[in-house]
Amino acid sequence: MHKNKFLSLTVSFALAALALGGTTPAIAATKTVTIAVPGLPPSQGNPFREGPGTPGINTYAAIFDALTFVDTRGTVQPRLALSWKNTSPTTWEFTLRKGVKFSNGEPFNADSVVANIEYLTSADGRRTVIGGTELPGVASAKKISDLVVEITTQATATSLAADAILPAKLSALYIVEPKAWKEAGATVFAEKPIGTGPFKVDSLTTTRIELSAFKTSWRKPKSDKLVIIPLADAAARLQALQSGQVNLVTSLNPDQISAVRLAKGTAVSIAAPQVMSLAFNVVKGGPVADVRVRQALNYAVNKTSIANRLLDGRGKAATQGVTPTVNGYNDKVVGYPFNPAKARQLLAAAGYANGLTINADITVGSFPSDNLIYQSVKSDLAKVGVTLNYTTITFAQWLPQYNANSWRGEAFGLSWNSAPRADASRPYEIFVCKPVGPFYCDAAQSALVKSAQTEFDTKKRLAILKDVAVKVTASAPALYIIEQIDLFGLGKGTTGFSVTNRSIAYENITVK
Repeated sequence: MHKNKFLSLTVSFALAALALGGTTPAIAATKTVTIAVPGLPPSQGNPFREGPGTPGINTYAAIFDALTFVDTRGTVQPRLALSWKNTSPTTWEFTLRKGVKFSNGEPFNADSVVANIEYLTSADGRRTVIGGTELPGVASAKKISDLVVEITTQATATSLAADAILPAKLSALYIVEPKAWKEAGATVFAEKPIGTGPFKVDSLTTTRIELSAFKTSWRKPKSDKLVIIPLADAAARLQALQSGQVNLVTSLNPDQISAVRLAKGTAVSIAAPQVMSLAFNVVKGGPVADVRVRQALNYAVNKTSIANRLLDGRGKAATQGVTPTVNGYNDKVVGYPFNPAKARQLLAAAGYANGLTINADITVGSFPSDNLIYQSVKSDLAKVGVTLNYTTITFAQWLPQYNANSWRGEAFGLSWNSAPRADASRPYEIFVCKPVGPFYCDAAQSALVKSAQTEFDTKKRLAILKDVAVKVTASAPALYIIEQIDLFGLGKGTTGFSVTNRSIAYENITVK
């Protein structure tokens, strides 16, 4: 037993050392910040392909800026745009920040915004997550003056013409330097991306990203260099932090907090605006096409026990597709409290009294204890006669299957992510009749979601979103598991750390 434990630790440490360059010594007290994350974005430095989730957000927040930023209260704040106004039901006018430059020296202005939106509304741009899923209703942009741009929305198959929260949605659009993008093309640009953020890329590979301070950035960094390395194993990330090889790690597990503190570090736990789930491929047919089966699977899992045991009480059982910090959360929705007898009853009524098998593809490493959580879900389902066979895949394998709904099985791991806009409209607009490759679609619910999109009265809009929560939860398009948390480990002497809607403020981090 002791031998196996020692072997496990040795292997994990070897992985950490390998990722850091084999014999890298402990970091000296310099202004270099090194962060270990579960993985790097498959799209490298192309912020349009993957959307505002992990793993991309751990990298893009250091390089790029969006026009807007949504704070912890859900209020839209200035970023590259200082102010905005709705000039008609389908047009918004944005006044841009003066004096901002890209890291290659090119100015940021209205032409930059127009060029980015022209790409996203092109055929290629619509095939990206940002152009096709996050901003499908954005039609065009027009330069009014050097620092004023008008953005127009229009009706599409999944989006109505007016958009009441376009400024919040634009927090997902990281602005790239348009000349470099056009000259290099998307693939080459992704190898050395250029933005207005606090750091500029020196080198970017699949195993390491090295960045240096963009000292004239409007978000001037306090450190000279930033290094981001992927360590898929949480134990390896912890050991790298303990040994001083990294200053900051993401996605720790709660049972590692004491080890961080023993190493004179700090553990930071933050409620994430995301719900961990197993989404059901309803459009494929089979057992999960029956709402009774989907409801039964929700009743079968003891989510409160999972939260208490595996997240140390920091996360909570999910009742719906959004979390309490998100605009549109409905505290009247109780979801599916643990009730295995009810689960068996529903399965029998659906014709599965003798059980059934569910096959799923999942990714692990993005959230604390996610692998153990899936194991607990599997165990609970087995107790009501449901066999869950899941295959762990990488995010690079997950993304194209998600985009095309080409899943082999009946379910797949999915985070109902409300970041970065902190609004329930994001998961509901995307996952209820997803624009491309939907896995679940209900016309009436989709129409209700669209009505929230065009409602400019905030109270009326909130009421609509709460109604959406009732109806979508009753349909159970996913097995809602946990209101997730983000758990970070900071090494001794690491200061200035903060995160909002999963976006790290890299410019403020320093190491003593």
